Amino acid sequence: MWFYNLGIWIFRHKWIVIGAWLLAVIISAPFVPRVIEPLKTGGFADPDLEAAKAASLLQQKLGYSTSTLVIFYQSTDKRLNALDAVFVAEVQASLAALSQAPIKNNILLHTANPRQISKDGHTAYEVVTLQADGETATKRLPEIRPLITAPPNLKMTVGGGLACPWRRLPFPTGTTCGREALCRKRW
Repeated sequence: MWFYNLGIWIFRHKWIVIGAWLLAVIISAPFVPRVIEPLKTGGFADPDLEAAKAASLLQQKLGYSTSTLVIFYQSTDKRLNALDAVFVAEVQASLAALSQAPIKNNILLHTANPRQISKDGHTAYEVVTLQADGETATKRLPEIRPLITAPPNLKMTVGGGLACPWRRLPFPTGTTCGREALCRKRW
């Protein structure tokens, strides 16, 4: 009953309510730049949070990077194995333009680490680590995205810490993107 009475009062005094909201917006306008200041690409960035401390420790001690893309390649032809020359050549061609990326990067290919190949041998993943903090890497992602091309005979799925912003960017036909797609495949 209380909300009903409030609704009646607001309807009868709508100009007072509208004026109060306009006044609140005008009063809060000078504070908007300060509210946006602590926001980062990934949300609030508070170095005192446990998660921020853990990420910093992982980066310092283990070389972990939040600026990592994991690119999965899956053969559409069941006769094509991840270690076949054609498969490897298509993967390398897909990533070749990353040498011209605006951010220095390291690529760990599946040929260097056999644990990056699935048990059936038809899927492999490559790890692309960008030498920048997550904020910078995310901002430069639109420049990096076109450098990774979809191979003609392989299905490509992009994942990793930087994958989510790619949903808002156009990506080559025949590729998928996002964490949900990666969760469906068991290794």
